Amino acid sequence: MPRPVVHDPRQNHHGWWGTFTLVDDGETSLKEFGIQTGSDDPDCLHVFLKTNRDSHFVAQGTALSSLLDLGPDQRGAMTKLKEINDAEGLGLTKEMITAMETDLESIGDRRAHYYIIKGVDWKNSTALGRVHSLTTEACFNNDHWLDTAGEIGQGNIRLGRMLKRLPSKDFVAQPSEN
Repeated sequence: MPRPVVHDPRQNHHGWWGTFTLVDDGETSLKEFGIQTGSDDPDCLHVFLKTNRDSHFVAQGTALSSLLDLGPDQRGAMTKLKEINDAEGLGLTKEMITAMETDLESIGDRRAHYYIIKGVDWKNSTALGRVHSLTTEACFNNDHWLDTAGEIGQGNIRLGRMLKRLPSKDFVAQPSEN
């Protein structure tokens, strides 16, 4: 059965969404991660919206442990996200939501399904993914580095820094079972 793993975090020109793929690990089911059955269509783009601080820094190869399904319709997903933001206090500002909506326009008519990352599985992430996530976060938190990095979407990065964190990163520094 597939496990969700970050495929393209869009860090080279930082935005408000990234993609993950479903990697067969033979042990888990889609429902364990919050993914609807039948969502393993290879032509569907699995999009995570960057609604928490950690989702702005996850690197390719990072395994995801929990997702919240927002649905296959971009407009409907944004409506649901706004409702969740109001009800649960995600901390998304109007500026962040507008930036996200603008950034999502680049998906166009491509078939996609939208999610929020609710948990990261550091234990099952690749070693390079774990290290790259930490390095990316350190660089993005360093204003001197950020100001000299060229145009990589610094405004989005600075906004993303203000979001809430996901649960603990206890497994990031632990030895991998991979």
